[in-house]
Amino acid sequence: MLYRTADAGTSAVAAVDMSVAGALALSAINRALQRHRKVFIVLPQLDGAEEIYRQLTLWNKTLDLDWSVELLNEIQRGRFYIAGSESGRARVLAKLAHGQVDVLVTSLAALLAPAPEVQSLRSSEIILETGREYPFMQLLEALVKLDYDDEYEVANPGEFSRRGGIIDIFSPEADKPARIEFFGDEIDSIRYFDPATQRSLPGTVKSYRVINRCTIQTLTDENGTAFENTVPALEYFDPENMELLEFFPTQYSEFFQKFSDEDHRQLYDDFIARLPEKILRRFYSTSEAAKSDLLPGGIYPATAHLVDSLPEAAADRGRELLARQWSMQLRQWHECKYRIIVCSNDESGTKNLREYFEINDLADLPIEFAVMETPGGFFDFEHQCVLITENELFAGTQAAKRSLKHSTDETPADQELKLEHAVISDLEPGCHAVHAAHGIALYHGLKLESAPDGSQREVMILEYADNAMLQVPVHQAASVSCYIAGGRASSVKLHRLGGIKWSKDKQATTDAVHQYAAEMLRLQAVRAAAPGLEIPHNDLAIKEFIARFKFADTPDQQRSFEEIASDLDCGKPMDRLLCGDVGYGKTEIAMRAAFKMVDAGFQVAMIAPTTVLAQQHYMSFLERFTTYPYTIEVLSRFRSNAEQQSVISRIASGGVDIVIGTHRLASSDVQFKNLGLVIVDEEQRFGVKIKDRLLRMRSDVNVLTMSATPIPRTLYLSMAGARQLSTIMTAPVERLPVKTIVMREDDVAIAQAITEEVARGGQVYILHNRVRSIKDRCKKLAQLLPDVSFGIAHGQMPEEELESVMRNFIDRKLDVLICTTIIESGLDMPNANTIIIERADRFGLAELYQLRGRVGRWKRQAYAYLVIPDQCYITPDGRKRIAAIRRCSQLGSGMRLALRDLEIRGAGNLLGSEQSGHINTVGFELYCQLLKQEISLLKNDRIREWLPDVDVNIEFIRYACRGTDGVLAAGIPPEYIESEKHRLSIFRTLNHLCSEAEVKDYRMELADRFGKLPPEVENLLTLTLIRILAAQAKFTSITVLENKVLLRRGSLATYRSSDGKMPRLNGNTPPQARLLELLRTVKLAALESNISAN
Repeated sequence: MLYRTADAGTSAVAAVDMSVAGALALSAINRALQRHRKVFIVLPQLDGAEEIYRQLTLWNKTLDLDWSVELLNEIQRGRFYIAGSESGRARVLAKLAHGQVDVLVTSLAALLAPAPEVQSLRSSEIILETGREYPFMQLLEALVKLDYDDEYEVANPGEFSRRGGIIDIFSPEADKPARIEFFGDEIDSIRYFDPATQRSLPGTVKSYRVINRCTIQTLTDENGTAFENTVPALEYFDPENMELLEFFPTQYSEFFQKFSDEDHRQLYDDFIARLPEKILRRFYSTSEAAKSDLLPGGIYPATAHLVDSLPEAAADRGRELLARQWSMQLRQWHECKYRIIVCSNDESGTKNLREYFEINDLADLPIEFAVMETPGGFFDFEHQCVLITENELFAGTQAAKRSLKHSTDETPADQELKLEHAVISDLEPGCHAVHAAHGIALYHGLKLESAPDGSQREVMILEYADNAMLQVPVHQAASVSCYIAGGRASSVKLHRLGGIKWSKDKQATTDAVHQYAAEMLRLQAVRAAAPGLEIPHNDLAIKEFIARFKFADTPDQQRSFEEIASDLDCGKPMDRLLCGDVGYGKTEIAMRAAFKMVDAGFQVAMIAPTTVLAQQHYMSFLERFTTYPYTIEVLSRFRSNAEQQSVISRIASGGVDIVIGTHRLASSDVQFKNLGLVIVDEEQRFGVKIKDRLLRMRSDVNVLTMSATPIPRTLYLSMAGARQLSTIMTAPVERLPVKTIVMREDDVAIAQAITEEVARGGQVYILHNRVRSIKDRCKKLAQLLPDVSFGIAHGQMPEEELESVMRNFIDRKLDVLICTTIIESGLDMPNANTIIIERADRFGLAELYQLRGRVGRWKRQAYAYLVIPDQCYITPDGRKRIAAIRRCSQLGSGMRLALRDLEIRGAGNLLGSEQSGHINTVGFELYCQLLKQEISLLKNDRIREWLPDVDVNIEFIRYACRGTDGVLAAGIPPEYIESEKHRLSIFRTLNHLCSEAEVKDYRMELADRFGKLPPEVENLLTLTLIRILAAQAKFTSITVLENKVLLRRGSLATYRSSDGKMPRLNGNTPPQARLLELLRTVKLAALESNISAN
């Protein structure tokens, strides 16, 4: 493993074998259990510390120790400093200051980095307790001083949000954010809440500790002058109650020599000198450290190395040889009186293991089976015990699977419900909006308007062509959505208010959507009627192949392969689309489908749009199928004519099991003997002729199409039932968020960033989006870094030259690629983990998000440097984009905001150019609604629909935020909820509620998030329930005039009760009582209507 140094201008590469990290972690836990002391582990570099920390976390969970295991991170200094990145370090320092850490892992740089004095850190904390007074405004000011961000909603550590008498806070020290509800200046209650749903969790807590989010901020005053009361972080350690484990101390001197100074060396030496000898243990190699207690189980047997060293003929029997090797080793352990335990993650894994041992004549051994999550196997010499994991058994010495759990994914039905209840639009003043009845306009925000009767209501201001203005009452917010399309906002034309163009555009889109939906369903019916391929079942083989995958599946990967396997087994030709970002595991799923087919005796063809991408897939397949007796070939321009003809000949004779290539594979001279599966990567990038050939293929064989552009969940749900779709939206377990650093233009700093990445064995992208000056830029950087190899890539290069450069970069012959935005979206470059985007202020938000996503596709920490001019003026919009992309550092963040136009690009890729045009015409949200409706109508499906609107005209209540004497107000007063976004969100949600239970549930959510509901909001909820009950009973209007209740169904007669009379309200009661009486009247009318209908 290659380590990244902390603050390095130049770096030495410390190559350390970390394959035994799990054993080192277990060894540390063993020592802590035996000696009843806290254990602090120090390594020369942070990467090694991170690996051991991950293993410690898993063992802590597996052994159910309930220990506090922490990783102390390094700080970022100088020009690369980010305040938000300090949250994790602040949390660990706070826990150390209170003696709440049992096992700590850190690096030398993190240990020596400055921190506030322990007492200073403790005194900066705020303890909030139920029943105690804390001035409300003073707390808000204190949170700002502690470097917390004031956000719309609290989602990440170091954020707070205020709504009325409630403050939401997410302290970096806490696992969950807290909702602090005040009564005046007294804290009335404290409860945790879920940042995903914003709902409170059951129960309350007595106190909540708020720590400084950023420890570095306490080190300098407002002029940047360093305070004197700072200490190195090692001063937080208590020598009287700890054991210090130093790993690889021979590398410490090199660290001090290159990346530190004499003062740091003296500090550390003095600290070590103060430690009692018995609590300091030094390990000079991984094997020495591990053998002190345990050895990693993967060391024996070295089955993967055995197979790698065999001649080709013998390697064809790879699986048999691996099983034989394990059999010999297991019997040897049994003869040596070792207790043998084999672990699986679940009961189905145990069943597979028992079957495996029976097939390989090992059922007679006294092997114990256990269901438990372990990061890897190990030997315990002292107790003569060996533990083997399911993955090690199937995959030899392959690295143990990461078994960290993802949060449970929602079902599509859950997603659909949440989408309908969520803020689908992100309306901001100045953006384009779509009114369902009037078309595209400019949204100018909310305005408070006074009515003639003295009541006040909020309206949405929409501007149409010729400066025509439309005021939309805020309770009709559901009819207005944010206009999202693939084109630029400047090219959007506003509709004319009252004109006929919008109705024509909308009708044309509806007709096109109908035709598109009908064609999808027709193709689905044709394939359903066609005979499929009979595929023999071999569950053990595919489970063994899956077990050899060296990482834990994400929930989306598991679901996607189950869907594909079900398609292949159903006896009908498959035509499934697999969507997901690069590096999210689509290729692994495709390889599993390929294995299932070749294991059944069929051939597989994989078609990629470019030669470089085909070559990358070829290398991936070769590595994954190493121990299997299948022939894999590639057919592209990288092969000579003679080689291509040889491959084509062997394809026809059945001598090639899997062939990967470009559109050459779709040529008429390529004939397969027994083709069973075609995998198409990025189909939208092929030409019309190639698409036609692929379309003809679809009628006979199974087809799996992959797309690297994320598909919006809204569209995914709209197409459910008409197209076989699988999505991978979950990041891999070990994927780390990309650290985003904004910096002024400085070639020395850029050179430093390049040097650090290259020093740890990585590669760098530099985005220079001007072809005219790209060569000069490359020349200048090459002069600064003569030992670094550079390459150039841009769209105006000859295709062969561009392919050659990209291939060299993939093959790691180049350290740095200076390029335009041509960076190929389909390429997976896990070794490229730094991207430097020059003139970042000129890129759109979605472009920045996409470009940053080119790195960070491995477990190694990735960095994105957004370079802005040192002197040039940056527009306000440019500043906002950069600030937003820096905030969106969590994995998956920005999928509904920063990725909007990128997702529309994905929608265009899936639907085609004609449908993309219709999306531009009516907006993405309305298009999805129309598509879903048409599919449901054609299939005669009952779907969850928004209830039809009911015309409400009640003499004693108005949709308003403030009422008058004798007239109630139903609305949301701005003083109750200050945020316009929140108010719009609530009105949209209310329009989408469909039952009394949903109204009741939403009322509880509002009270939880915003505090006690004022009368206006209570009235609004009651009016919403009346509307829902009326709509369910098919009433189209409710009118209350002179206390008479008129309930109508279109042009039909007014509803009358069972006694033949028209309902009347008691005019002698106050308006509030009459509103509740009206609710009871509508309930009764709805009940009677349902009875008569049945």
